Amino acid sequence: MESNVFWDIIKIVIGSGLGIAIATIIPLLFQLRKEKEEKAKIKADTSNVSADAASKIVTAASNLQDAYVELLNDMKAKTIEYKEEIDNLSDRIRELEISNKELKRKIEESTTIINELIKGVHLLTEQIENLGQQPSWNREGG
Repeated sequence: MESNVFWDIIKIVIGSGLGIAIATIIPLLFQLRKEKEEKAKIKADTSNVSADAASKIVTAASNLQDAYVELLNDMKAKTIEYKEEIDNLSDRIRELEISNKELKRKIEESTTIINELIKGVHLLTEQIENLGQQPSWNREGG
């Protein structure tokens, strides 16, 4: 009988241990499952946040690109305007250079004529004086 009692005690100890083990494992399994679900939810939330952030970055990049293209087009238009203005001013400069050359030629021609006239007036004044006459015009003031 002692052997049955011994086995009964062992059965009780094993049964108690098994009961304690089961009582410990079941809440542990529930806790692990709950943690797994929370991790999955956090991962899904994080994925949504990452997707939202990526979407916002793409939108911002698109807006920036649109602004850059608009600025670039404005600069191209201004460049065309400036080139046309430069071409017009270059044409005007060429015209003024031609006009300036013509005016210089006319001034030189007029200077030559004036010098010849002054020489002629001096020569005539001397001739009048050599004839013993007093000219009405004099060099000091008319």
